[in-house]
Amino acid sequence: MDRRDDVTDVDAQGFRLRPGEGRRIWAFGDLMIMKLTAEQSSGRVFVMEQHVPGHQGPPGRHVHEVDDQSWFVIAGRGRWFVGDQTIEAGPGDFVHGPHGVPHAFSADTEDLHVLVITAPAGLEGLFAAIGVDATEPTHPPAGLPEPREDPDLARRYGTTALGPEPRWTPPQDVPAS
Repeated sequence: MDRRDDVTDVDAQGFRLRPGEGRRIWAFGDLMIMKLTAEQSSGRVFVMEQHVPGHQGPPGRHVHEVDDQSWFVIAGRGRWFVGDQTIEAGPGDFVHGPHGVPHAFSADTEDLHVLVITAPAGLEGLFAAIGVDATEPTHPPAGLPEPREDPDLARRYGTTALGPEPRWTPPQDVPAS
């Protein structure tokens, strides 16, 4: 049987979420809003809105064993470090990071608002396990403790942390968006 034929009752129904709707999680210093999860898509795709506050230091470089990840920039500007490429992107731009290729991304404005598409699904489990439910639709509050790194947990979700992005530099004269 073809995987595309394996549709459950849950994902056989269409639905709509308005901007900001969905389970909200604060993780890795960001606000993540779950739009479509493994449970809702028979494991095919995970989609979330993500609000990333401007970086004051290098973002974490990591690699996904099987997950391809793409970002559609809704607002703000950022830089993606994918393999040996540095890709600058702003509103309306689309960036893709294939599985097996180390990557990181940096918010170069006060808020980088992106739609993140991850296939196959499952990575949302890592964010739920490491993060906390957001009580407000904002960046995490000052003083919220950062989760401790857990390489074993990350590996269970096919992700390996590689340390800070070595090519990151503070943004210079970023145009407003």
